[in-house]
Amino acid sequence: MVESTHRALDCLYGNAPVTEDVIPALRDNGVLALLADREPGVLKSALHRQIASIELIKQDFLEAVDLLEKHEIPFLCLKGVPLGQWLYGDYALRGFEDIDIAIPREKYRATVELLVSSGYAHCTGDYRDASVEVFNCPRNGSTLEAHFSISTADRFGGFYQELWRKPVNVEFEGRGLFIPAAEQYLIFLLIHLVRHLDAPRAIWLEDIRRLLEKPGPALDWNVVVAAASAHRLGNAMTIGMRLCGQVFDRYDVSVGFPLQVRLSVERLRSIHGRLLYRYLLKRIESGDMTPFERRLHSFGISENWGDRFRMVRDFLRIKSPRF
Repeated sequence: MVESTHRALDCLYGNAPVTEDVIPALRDNGVLALLADREPGVLKSALHRQIASIELIKQDFLEAVDLLEKHEIPFLCLKGVPLGQWLYGDYALRGFEDIDIAIPREKYRATVELLVSSGYAHCTGDYRDASVEVFNCPRNGSTLEAHFSISTADRFGGFYQELWRKPVNVEFEGRGLFIPAAEQYLIFLLIHLVRHLDAPRAIWLEDIRRLLEKPGPALDWNVVVAAASAHRLGNAMTIGMRLCGQVFDRYDVSVGFPLQVRLSVERLRSIHGRLLYRYLLKRIESGDMTPFERRLHSFGISENWGDRFRMVRDFLRIKSPRF
C-alpha cells in the first residue's frame, strides 16, 4: 500500500495528528471532509477548494443523468454523488473526482451518439471492446465514465448484469437515482478496490466499512456467496476481503466480513489464481508493476474464461494492429 494511503488511514482510523503536511494525502484519498471537525483551522482552505470542485462535478453529474433520462436510456449510478449521499448522508463528505454511470451494453451505440451529439468530448483509449467509454462534460469539463461492463480489461461481464438486480432508489435534489442493491454494491466495491490494488485510496476502504455497517444484519450473505460462485469471483473477493480485514484489524475497526463468508468465498479460488498471486502480490503492493504484470493482475482477478479470452484478444490487437 502506498505511503499516502497509510498516512490517510492513520488519520482516519488511527487518530494521527492532522497537520499541514498530511493534507495532500487526505485530499488524494478522498477523506479530507471526514476529518474537518478535528482540525477545522488546518483544513479550512483545502476543504473549501474540495467542496467547490465537488459542486462543479455535481452540476455535470445532474446534467448527464437528466440527459439520459430524457432520452430513456436506463442507468445506474456508481460511486460519486449518490454513494456519498447514501452512505455518508452528505455527498460532499466523500471526496471524488469523476462521474461513473453504468449503462446496459445494448445501449452502447445510442449512449455514445447521444453524449457526443450533446457536446460531450469523447476521449479514446487503448481498448476497442466497447466496455468503458470516457467523456469530458461540456459545462465544467468533469470526467464522465460510461460503463458497459465493470472495467476495460477484466470486464467481469457476467457479474455486471447482477448490478441491475433489485436496484435501490436514492432521492437526491428532487430526483430518484438508482444504485445497485447493497449485496451487489459490496462486491462491486471489492472488485474496484482489488483492480487498483497497487494504489488503493482510503475512501474506498471507508466505503466498504460503511456499507458493512449501514445495512448491518440486513445484508444477505447468501446472495454475496452465490454471486461469487456464479461469476468466478473467488480470487478478486478474497484478496479484497483480506486487505479490508488487515486494515480493519490494524486499526481495531469494529466491522468485518463473517468468517463463514470468507471461508466460503476463498474455497472458490482456482489453484492457478492462488499460485499467480503468490508471484504478483508483493509486486502489486509495491506500486511498481510492469505493464505485463498489470495484464497478469487483470488475468488473475477475472477468472471467467470468456473475459480472459477477450483480454488476450485485446492485448494482441494493441500489440499487433493486424490481429
